[in-house]
Amino acid sequence: MIDDQKIAYLDNAATMPMPDEVLEVIDTYYHAHKVNVHRGMYRLAHQVTEQYEAVRQATANFINAQDSSEIIFTSGTTDALNLVAFGYAEKQLQPDDEIIISVLEHHSNFIPWQRVARKTGAKLKIVGLDDQQNLDMQQFSELLTEKTKLVAITLVSNVLGSIVDAKQIIEQTHHMGGSGCIRCCSSSWSFTLRCSKIGCGFFSLFWT
Repeated sequence: MIDDQKIAYLDNAATMPMPDEVLEVIDTYYHAHKVNVHRGMYRLAHQVTEQYEAVRQATANFINAQDSSEIIFTSGTTDALNLVAFGYAEKQLQPDDEIIISVLEHHSNFIPWQRVARKTGAKLKIVGLDDQQNLDMQQFSELLTEKTKLVAITLVSNVLGSIVDAKQIIEQTHHMGGSGCIRCCSSSWSFTLRCSKIGCGFFSLFWT
């Protein structure tokens, strides 16, 4: 409500109101279950740890991961992408290596790669759009080389709604010896995700 008038909130791609069910779980945790997971031998700590791991398993089931150990919780997708960029890629990339992103990317999957490229001397390549405003797959194939070490692409554009053929991109990237990072914040509720079939090394989403 704003000035006693109902509003239609459409900025969910940036952040979203929490459902009452989520707020109730948070409230219960802080009032009655505020203990650390994986840190205590007493009954309450064990109970909370089991609940925590159940959420990890539910997340794995939701995105069709092969195992719950593949799921890493972060403060959000931006944090997750920063971990990939600065915790992994920055330490792996060498001068003249290549990173490929696209013009469809959200800043959270654009700026980190610009910074990593500057720090490491890697070359940043950007894929454009075709006449239908979809990712230009022909251009992607032309930009992809044996020097391409990482491809960071969104699964669904939060601006245009364009759906990217992530499976094909990852297959081509792997064929050249590179790794893939897929950002799927705008797609996790749109269709069934099967990250095991996509086969990317890093798969980031926001799930409330």
